[in-house]
Amino acid sequence: SPDGSAKMEAVIPAKRGADTKAPGVRWGETPQGHAVMTTTSGAGQAASRAREELVAWVMAHGFEPGDLEWERYVSDPSAEDGGQRSTQVYVLFGPGS
Repeated sequence: SPDGSAKMEAVIPAKRGADTKAPGVRWGETPQGHAVMTTTSGAGQAASRAREELVAWVMAHGFEPGDLEWERYVSDPSAEDGGQRSTQVYVLFGPGS
């Protein structure tokens, strides 16, 4: 965001009706629409660079980047050497103007 803060939500697939009484747990929905994705290897900066490249690709192909980007950690970031970390980066996009 422009002020440098970030919002993070962790998503775990679950069946409706599962216990959601734990503090901070709520039901939500996954995004709908078109998205581009790439897989990166390396420390945290690799995902940031990949996100910038995906946004540039979206714009170069005449689309508008959406208001949502997310990451999926393929490997456990706390258990691996940063150079071996595998992350999928997604950018939602919509029709161009």
